[in-house]
Amino acid sequence: MPDALHLGPLLIPADRLPILVGLLLLVVSGEILARRVDRRIGPWAWNAAGVGIIAARIGYVGEHWAAYWPAPLSSLYVWQGGFDIRWGVAASLLMTVFLFRTQPQIFRWLLIPIAIAASAWLAIGRLTAPPVTGIPLPNLSLPQVDGGMLALQQLRGKPVVLNLWATWCPPCRREMPMLAETAQRDRAVRFIFANQEESRAAVAAYLSQLAVKPRTVVLDANGQLADALHAVGYPTTFFFSRTGHLVATHTGEISQAALDDRLNQLAPRAGR
Repeated sequence: MPDALHLGPLLIPADRLPILVGLLLLVVSGEILARRVDRRIGPWAWNAAGVGIIAARIGYVGEHWAAYWPAPLSSLYVWQGGFDIRWGVAASLLMTVFLFRTQPQIFRWLLIPIAIAASAWLAIGRLTAPPVTGIPLPNLSLPQVDGGMLALQQLRGKPVVLNLWATWCPPCRREMPMLAETAQRDRAVRFIFANQEESRAAVAAYLSQLAVKPRTVVLDANGQLADALHAVGYPTTFFFSRTGHLVATHTGEISQAALDDRLNQLAPRAGR
């Protein structure tokens, strides 16, 4: 299964699909039981889903506060991902116990939508294969926007972050300044920005507008990297180990917190 799902213009990473389906089924089954058993179950299902989402986000932001502190408003950028399901489940259960603490008889009915949602989450999670890993850096040489060629195979020996992007892609443009700044700070990891199927002039014109420019930008005029690495949309960021093998993929806009987690896996801070 691909690591993302296209719904019109939306690109939904596959790892979020089980949660989305689980929440949908929680609400739908809750509404059905509200009509047939007890009208309070419907609002409970909506509230449980909402509280779970908010708590999962707050928990994640709290765990990664150092990444969000320089730009607090970025904690609201939920489209970047970043949810800790443990906080969400705990908050929803606490809310449920509080609401029905004097009416234990209703709990047996609440177990039905909970079981349906959990089963869907687990089943789809098993069917949703993780992104392919172990793929070596493609054996390609690509022209750099500033001139010269870059042979990707020669990057082995140092962790590599390879970002596929395009100037017409709004999420690519939003994440580019953060990625470029991180690349400037973190010299233990090599960042490569591979523009997809655009002209040198268009790429250079866009880069000239940036306050912090990416250090290494290559032109993938035929989309060879997207084909070789099975990318399904832009932006997509690939993380390669020192040996030149793929260890993780992030589809869609990436946050500073998620990027920091991946970088620390590639090159632990003690060694950076």
